[in-house]
Amino acid sequence: MIIQLLRLFPDWHRNSKYDRIKEIIRDLRKLYGTAQKLGSHCWVFNKMMAHPTAHRGHSYDYTEILRSLGPPIQEIIAEIELLRGVPFTWTW
Repeated sequence: MIIQLLRLFPDWHRNSKYDRIKEIIRDLRKLYGTAQKLGSHCWVFNKMMAHPTAHRGHSYDYTEILRSLGPPIQEIIAEIELLRGVPFTWTW
C-alpha cells in the first residue's frame, strides 16, 4: 500500500505545517539510499530480496536494516496521525 500524502493533505505543497514530516521523509530517503549505491539499504533489498542475483545466498539477515529504518518510519506514522488528528486503524 502506498500512502500518498498529497491525498491525505491537499495543501501539502502550500502549508508549512508539513515541514517537519517532509524533513523526516528526506532523512529516511538518505538513510535508505539508492539502488546504485553498493551496500545501501535500497541496494540490499533489491539484490538480496527482490531480484535474482549471484549476490544472494540461501538467506540474508535484514535485522540491522529494519532496526535502522523502523524509527524514522514510526516517526512518520506518528506525525501523520498528529496532523490528521486521528490514529491509524491497523487491519490485517
